[in-house]
Parts: sequence; C-alpha cells; structure tokens
Amino acid sequence: MYLENFHYLLEVERLKSVSSAARSLNLRQSTLSSIINVLEKDLGYSVFYRTPDGMIPTREGKRLLSVARDVDIKVEELYSLSSKERGHARPINIVMSPGSCMSSLIDISKQYFKFDLPGDILVEERHRLEIPVLLAQHVANVGIAFFTMKEVDDMASNPKYADILVTPFFKTRFCVLASREHPVAKRGKLTLEDFQDNLFCDQVTCSSARPDTQYESLLPKKMQSISVNSYAIMKRLLLEKNMLSLATWYTICNSGLYDPEKMLAIPLPSDLAKEELCLCMLHRPEQKVRYQERILFTCIESYFKNYILPPMEESPETEVQQ
Repeated sequence: MYLENFHYLLEVERLKSVSSAARSLNLRQSTLSSIINVLEKDLGYSVFYRTPDGMIPTREGKRLLSVARDVDIKVEELYSLSSKERGHARPINIVMSPGSCMSSLIDISKQYFKFDLPGDILVEERHRLEIPVLLAQHVANVGIAFFTMKEVDDMASNPKYADILVTPFFKTRFCVLASREHPVAKRGKLTLEDFQDNLFCDQVTCSSARPDTQYESLLPKKMQSISVNSYAIMKRLLLEKNMLSLATWYTICNSGLYDPEKMLAIPLPSDLAKEELCLCMLHRPEQKVRYQERILFTCIESYFKNYILPPMEESPETEVQQ
C-alpha cells in the first residue's frame, strides 16, 4: 500500500465521486478505479458504496479514512520539516472584500472544523481588486469577493493569474438603502441629484478596505460619504440621521443591517449598474494546495451553492431622472 493511496481515497471522500477525484488528482478515472479496487481487495472490504448522492464511506471505510487523514497530514509535516520549516500546520489565509460578510465564515468554519484538521483559519478584509494579486503572490490561500463576469473573464485571460481558479456562486446587485421615512424611499426611485444632495455612509473595517463600490466611477464626483467601522453604527445613521447607504443586496441581507419594517432597498438602476456582481471564490488548483485547503474549498463551495438569496421587496419602478 503506497502513501499516495491514502491521498486518493481522501479525494474520493471529499468529492463523493471517482471521476471528480480523478480530475482533481490529474489521473484517468480508470486508473483511480483500478487503484481503489486493488486496495479494497488487499483490505478485504469495500471502502465506499454508491448512493444517489455519490460515493459514501462504509463503516470500515470511515475507520480507514480517519487513519488516512492523519497519515496525509503527517506526510505534509514531514515535507515541511524537509523544507526547514517547523512541523506545525501553517494557517489558511482567507481574504475577503468588504461586504462579502464575515458572518458567512461562522457557518463555513463550523463545517471545516468538523474535520478536526490542524492549523488555524486567518481572515482579513482587503479591497476586492487586491485579492487576485495576493493569491498570485502566495500571500493568501483563498479569496471571496464580488466581481463582474467581465472581470472574471479578464482574470482568466491574464497570464499573471494563470494559476488562479475562479468559482462564481450567485449574482447580486447594488441597492440604495434608506429609512422608509426618507424622501427617496417614499418616492421609490432615484435621481442623480439624490447622490449629490444626500450623505451616504459605508462600512469599512480595515485601512486597506477603501471604498469598494464597483460603480463609483459612474456616480457623481460630488457624492458625499463617511465610513464607519460597524453595521450597527450604519443602521443608526440610516434610521436616526436619515442618511443613505450603497451596498449589494447580499450585504444588506447578511450584515444585520436590514430592518424591512423600517427600511427600503431600492436597486441601483441599470443605466448606472450595467452589470450585476457575482460572489466568487478564488483559489489555486487543488493539485497544488494542501489537504486542509481542499477541505476548506469544499466547505465554502457547499455553503454558497446552497445559499438562497431572499427576493427583494416589490417597489415602484426604479429609474434615474436626469
């Protein structure tokens, strides 16, 4: 039995598919199937059984995979020692754009830590356009940020990011959030003057997270805004000081900012927001990352693929008046 066989079994467990694991491992499906068959023959029992939901470990298989996981981690530690690094597992660095909502990482982390893997998760907010650069420089391991599909295509064609994969999850759009007592909310539509005559607020939690609005170049140069360090403060400013906020519908729903009884979200009109934003995960190919990182990728993908963005409240047709 070869050490890499443990790694192969763990990929099948993670992806619940021999064909998907073979692609991840850069093997032929027939080769991986043959390896598993020989291994099961040597062991005297089946490691997996097929279900409508994919390949699931048998009772004996679960015990084997638990040992395989430990072996895979120890092998990584041996490689670390040979590289003159300490034998402790390196942390996984996640970079997120402001508005990607740190709250989502609570559920993702709970799922990840069920695997009882060594190493911590470190999270930092950075401007979304910095995130692919940080991954290309190997400063970060995974990124979560909003991009337009054009930007995703541009990254795919840029040689500098040839080693970075982008997984889109779902689309969202920018909205102006206002108290229901605000004239903009009562009118149910936006004018260009609204961006000049009102004070906006945004949430920034680190110095590098400068205003991250995809359409800031299209908005009036005289737009006035202030930055605060929490959504709770922003909520008070909207309700008590009649300020406005520009944020994605996803951020509005997941930040604890939105109170539908007291606030209204008005979509940014199409002549300003020409493209929807897509929440994406950025990472290097699975063949080039650690087992812990692959598990985290799966947890992130599972969380967002199953996430359902609530529908926006019906409101009068939104338009910009010149």
